[in-house]
Amino acid sequence: MTRYELIDQFFAQSIYNPRWMRSSAGTRYVNGAGGSNSPDFYKAYLNPEIIFPDEAVQIIVKNNLGFNRGETKMLYNDNWVSAHNGGSEQPYLYDDGTHGDNIAGDGLYTNNCMVLSRVPNFFNKPHQFNGDVHILDPKLNH
Repeated sequence: MTRYELIDQFFAQSIYNPRWMRSSAGTRYVNGAGGSNSPDFYKAYLNPEIIFPDEAVQIIVKNNLGFNRGETKMLYNDNWVSAHNGGSEQPYLYDDGTHGDNIAGDGLYTNNCMVLSRVPNFFNKPHQFNGDVHILDPKLNH
């Protein structure tokens, strides 16, 4: 059983504290590499967790193995593109105090304007899950 009082005590403002993540970024969805909820190569926090295909999300990644230690940016997966300034760029996340990253060099890589690189086929279903977020069929957006 999770004891949140201990998490709050020892990880008050930490990416490992889900209540702090929710209060600071509104993020509720936590997923490890490959869709696992257990610690893996990285943890990705997406806000919001349910979107229509044309909506942007904020993605924050904590690299648990430190592969990018000292690097100011890392490439995320090809389900996404960065949409800053109305353009379409490679899906980089930044740890340099830009693109929604609060503190440079803290090991949290962020991009606050990521959009889907392609619209999924919904196969007459109301939503699809791409391993990161739930995507609602645009027909539901009246």
